Amino acid sequence: MAVQKTFFDSFIFDKDNVNSVAASLERAYDNGIVLREEISTEALSFLQLAIDTLEKAQKSGKGLRLSLLPLEDILFGFWGCVSEYVYDYEIRTIIFCGKSVERLDLELRFKSDFSKVQNEFERLCRHLRNVPKNSPYRYNTSQLCTLVEILGSKEDYLNLSDKAIASLGKLFEAEKIPVGVNV
Repeated sequence: MAVQKTFFDSFIFDKDNVNSVAASLERAYDNGIVLREEISTEALSFLQLAIDTLEKAQKSGKGLRLSLLPLEDILFGFWGCVSEYVYDYEIRTIIFCGKSVERLDLELRFKSDFSKVQNEFERLCRHLRNVPKNSPYRYNTSQLCTLVEILGSKEDYLNLSDKAIASLGKLFEAEKIPVGVNV
């Protein structure tokens, strides 16, 4: 039981553990500071509230689940603010593309049920269709094609999920244009 508690404490509260919830919230807040003009001060305040709630949960003597209950609502509030206060269509689309990429990455890494992976991939594709054609943040079509091929069948998903994760990580890298092709 002590090993389990140590793991949970590290995974949730340890800011030095790059995979922890605390470290992820700190990075989200740092990114939010840079993007304050785009995401709004209101949305940024939800990130600070999430950090404060996590720190309070660490100090409280309550059970872990009980002390972290408000965190989910706070994060939903953050996403609601982003949806409500980000008026620039391109910025909102890119933010939600990033959210879908992160969710799909987790589904793939955790080998989630194929239907969950398909649903998240379809959500990502809907967001990608909304990226304006003249945006400098266009997605890499060859990486998207690889994802379409792999996530088109349950068998390919089960056998090639590592390749899908790699393609997902390169989805927004610039495409290499073959030599001799005029653009």
